[in-house]
Amino acid sequence: MSSSRYNKLKALPFLILFLFLMGICIYLRNKYSLFFLNVGTIVFSAVSIFQGYTNHKELLITVVSHIFREQFLPGFIIAELLLGLGIFLLIIFFEKTGWSVPVESFIRNFYSGKKKVVKLAGALLLIALMTAVFFVYLGGIPVSTDEFAYSFQGDVLKTFRLFAPQPENSDFFQCENIIIKNGKWFAKYTIGFPLLLAAGMLFNAPWLVNPVFAALTLLFIYLLTDLLFGRRSGILAVLMAVLSPFFFLNGAAAFQPHITLGCSLIGAYYFFWLSVKRENFRYACLGGCFLSLGLLIRPVDSILLGLALTVVVLAELIKSEQRAVVIKNFLLVILFSGIGMLVLMLVNKVQTGDYFRFAFQMYEKKEVWGFGAYGHNIYKALWNLFYDTTRLLIWGAPLLLLSVIYSLYGKEKKHVFYFLFFCLVYNIFYFGWYTVGNYEYGPRYLFSGFLFLLPVAGYGISFFFEKAGSRLVYPSSVRMAFLIGILIYSFFASYAVFLPFLNQQLNGSLTVVTEKKLNELRAATGKDVIAFIVGSPENRVKTYTRNFSPPEKNKHLVLLFLEPERNAEILKKYSNRAAFIAYYLPDRKIFNFEPIPDLNNINPDTRAMFNLFAGVSYRMGVDNPEKAEKNWLDAYKLNSNNLAPLINLANMYLEDGKLDESKKYWEMVIENNPSVPLAYMSLGSIYEDRGDRENALKYYLEFLKLEPGSNSSEKVKDKIHFYQVNGRFPEEKMKK
Repeated sequence: MSSSRYNKLKALPFLILFLFLMGICIYLRNKYSLFFLNVGTIVFSAVSIFQGYTNHKELLITVVSHIFREQFLPGFIIAELLLGLGIFLLIIFFEKTGWSVPVESFIRNFYSGKKKVVKLAGALLLIALMTAVFFVYLGGIPVSTDEFAYSFQGDVLKTFRLFAPQPENSDFFQCENIIIKNGKWFAKYTIGFPLLLAAGMLFNAPWLVNPVFAALTLLFIYLLTDLLFGRRSGILAVLMAVLSPFFFLNGAAAFQPHITLGCSLIGAYYFFWLSVKRENFRYACLGGCFLSLGLLIRPVDSILLGLALTVVVLAELIKSEQRAVVIKNFLLVILFSGIGMLVLMLVNKVQTGDYFRFAFQMYEKKEVWGFGAYGHNIYKALWNLFYDTTRLLIWGAPLLLLSVIYSLYGKEKKHVFYFLFFCLVYNIFYFGWYTVGNYEYGPRYLFSGFLFLLPVAGYGISFFFEKAGSRLVYPSSVRMAFLIGILIYSFFASYAVFLPFLNQQLNGSLTVVTEKKLNELRAATGKDVIAFIVGSPENRVKTYTRNFSPPEKNKHLVLLFLEPERNAEILKKYSNRAAFIAYYLPDRKIFNFEPIPDLNNINPDTRAMFNLFAGVSYRMGVDNPEKAEKNWLDAYKLNSNNLAPLINLANMYLEDGKLDESKKYWEMVIENNPSVPLAYMSLGSIYEDRGDRENALKYYLEFLKLEPGSNSSEKVKDKIHFYQVNGRFPEEKMKK
């Protein structure tokens, strides 16, 4: 047997071990990572996790340690360590066999010989794949309420207006993230991304906007990394982007602004450094224009980049020999970014009547920053940081974290630290943002910061190739092994898990299922549909009332259910439509559509039920507590056996801090039925807030008698334990 053949046989066990380890990696990701692939935004928010508990520190440690041990450790850390070990074994296999595929030289020759063709083909392929993912996996429609809001505003902007006229009977049309006020109808978001959607709508292809910007983002990532770290680092940075489901999802999500925002910020950063390297002020002006676009899309994120860039410039003024060029081009970037700020102020004036008041401030005053704001605290912030970061790592490219860490040992430390500093600034801001902590979680808010990690990761991998290759007989072994390992891992352990699970969630979502049902009703009746929404998860009734302007153009007119008399009036106006009531069925998690009865001829029990529904719509949809109270009291008068109106009234006043009114209705509930656990827990909360510890404990203990084993009872036990240990209730407010 020849020496060469003998060496190849000796190397075979390393290949077998590599394949064995890859199988374990794939198994671990399939089994343990699904928890982090949930696309929901409410269940795991900090306010949901911590609501009702007093010892936030203990709860945080318990939850984080459980998720870390049971999910993140096997599903990410162990899996990626085994991936790294597998790549090491594959390097040994290639080194012993002497097998070599000139991957880099092939790419270099092919790329340089057909440069424009390769770029164009790659961009078109990426756009096609992301478009396919949108229609096949993401439902092909705006799924979330913010996506619909962006789509709505784009539809308005394509008519060259900043708002649509307020519709008649506007109470029916209330929708999340949409403002109907002062004769105007518009979305709460800034106009940057809707403006891009409007351009796509003019060509009947709004779903192309994000894939096109994703391709442009890859171009900027490559150019920026090439400029600062070299061409090989640029190619590897693009590879890390493409292998990330997180990047791919944001590019495919046609009605989310994160890829366009990220492109704007990466573009601004690239053109700033290009202006410094080339000493050309025109590139600085272009960088300012990209930052200006970022301001129009999401002002805060762009301001964060501006702040980080300011610190970078100050550092350059200390060390750089190009001080005059750096400061001049930085000022040009800031100057041209002022275009975006000026446009924002003019839009604010038209929409809200104030140059400095944004539409989202008009919609929701709770979007504020800082601890103490609406109950936000360091424990909630730590939970969001943990969950968002772990999710981002699992959604990211293989070995992203290790690549970033390894880059710190390279020669180009200055620019590595600049990139990491921006990511740090980004995380500090979202660490203290109340809204993220209380309403939703999700690494999509960190997407722009994630993009700034990719050049660093590309450089880290390139530096690893250089150092490891210098110690090998066949330097290409490390490159081949790395590429083969992460490609196998990405396909079988990342995309193969991510996309089907995503498809299962989104195509099974209430929004997509409801859209399909409305299309079926339209086909069955041969008419356009008008449907009244009754109930929804957590009573978020206005989540599903999605109508464009003018109302007549909607093939599905989906409205809030209000008083029977008002419903009858609007049905008369749209008498040519097939009319339905959509009842939410919690056990099946769908809306059940039933033909609407004659609203002018209903019995007292049905009218009571309809008044109950109307009260929910006024409270949760229209935000009119006076009309909500009137309808619930009418419902109770018509049917006093149903305590739901009293419970709704008591909850409404409790949420609004009107404790006397809430107490009155909870006591009425107990008087009618002394076996309602929620009444005792709520009365305990009222007395706790007043500092009446004796009565608070009395009602809490009554609640535990009625409901000893629920999740709520654990929270009540936690409060009682806190009192017994500390001699007081948490955040006790003694009222005179």
